Order: sequence, then C-alpha cells, then structure tokens
Amino acid sequence: MCALVAAVSAVMPVSAVEKDGMVYGTMKIPYAEFYAGEGTSEVDAVTSATDAKWKKEALVGGTYNNGDHQILGVIYNVAISSSDLAALGENNYGFVESDSVPAAYKEVSVKDGKVSFYRADGELILSEKDRSFKDIVVDGSHGYTVTQTFSIPDENEGIYGLGQHQSEEFNYKGKSEELYQYNTKVSVPFAVSSRSYGVLWDSYSFCRFGNPGDWQNLSVLDAKITGTYTAPGHETLVREEKNLD
Repeated sequence: MCALVAAVSAVMPVSAVEKDGMVYGTMKIPYAEFYAGEGTSEVDAVTSATDAKWKKEALVGGTYNNGDHQILGVIYNVAISSSDLAALGENNYGFVESDSVPAAYKEVSVKDGKVSFYRADGELILSEKDRSFKDIVVDGSHGYTVTQTFSIPDENEGIYGLGQHQSEEFNYKGKSEELYQYNTKVSVPFAVSSRSYGVLWDSYSFCRFGNPGDWQNLSVLDAKITGTYTAPGHETLVREEKNLD
C-alpha cells in the first residue's frame, strides 16, 4: 500500500476502536493505486472472466467492484495510527471502523506503505521487509516480475507446504524452491507456518520461493570445494573442484 499519501487533516471517527494509538477497520485499496505504489501505473485492474463471476462472493470475496463487471481492488482489515488516519482525511480509502479488533489485520502507514500482520492480541505474525514490481522481456514478450520479502520474528518457526517436490526438503525456512508443474513436481504456492498461519502467493506464473536469483555454477564464487570420490575396490580420490556437475 505504498500509494497511501497524506491528504487534508480530518478528525478521527470517535466511535472507532482504538488501542495503543491504532485504529482498526477496513480499507478499500484500488488495484491501480496499489500498483502505482510499486513504481508503475501501466497495470490494468483485475477484471472478471465472466459476467456473473464478479457477483459471487465465494469467487471474489475480499474485493470490491464498480457494479458493472469490473473488480476494482481489495478490501483489507487494517490497523492505522489515529494520526495517519486523520492525515488521510476524506481520502481514507473508504475506511470503515470496526467495533472490535479483527482476528487478523494488516498495519498500514502513510510513511512507507509496508504492511505487517498481527493477531488480535497484538502478536506480530510477520512484517514486510521489501518489495519490487519491474518490467521484464521474456522471449520478446513484455511482462512484469514481482518480488515481496517478509521478516519472520520467530527464528524457530518452520515453513512447510509448497506442494510436492523432488528436493527432499520438508521445512523450507532458509531454503529455495522453484514453483512450476513438471512430471512428479506439483507446485502449490501456499506456505504454512508452524505458528498457525499461511501465505498464499496468488500467481499461476513461474515463481521462486526463497532466493529469487537464478541458479549459478559454483565457478562464479571466489572459493574452492573439495570432492571426495570412493568406489569399492578402488583408491579414494580427493581433489579440488571449480564446478560441480
């Protein structure tokens, strides 16, 4: 929500739930403004695939529309400081106050637009560290690449899920995995935490969990590895390798 910007001053609704200087409610975040905060304004809003889909809550829950077949953005449970809410004034993204603290919500700010996720008791689940939205060209076709990085407060937390892969990994924390469909590789872009929450990366494109960089040969590193080769009935061979094929 980098698109949140300060506007005219206004008085905070007195009936809004407030705790530790934070006000709780929902906001409507337009897709166009969300993507503008990512550094581009050339992204089309998500539109309905059928004339009926946009009317079905089960298919478009958490979004809002213009009443004429076009989904305009998403609806968030948010926590925002009373000063930031006042600064937004009438441009408060359709803020509707809650009469209780939501079971889960995102903390938003007009300063940097980063989001954090909390439980109702105020426990931090995870916080956004960085994001990017860039133009790319693949085989002559223009597209976009999106990266979002989160900080996990619990160093003992485990991250599971992501589908079925051939890497023999179970806990993916600190690991990397490419998400695509191939033979016995069945990718599901849903990560589940040992702290009882999950993150769905809603994309059918090729994705990377963990380090988003391309795989590289060990020869690019200014380092050496030692290979030990053994075979029954033969002398053990130990040597330095620059490449591991």
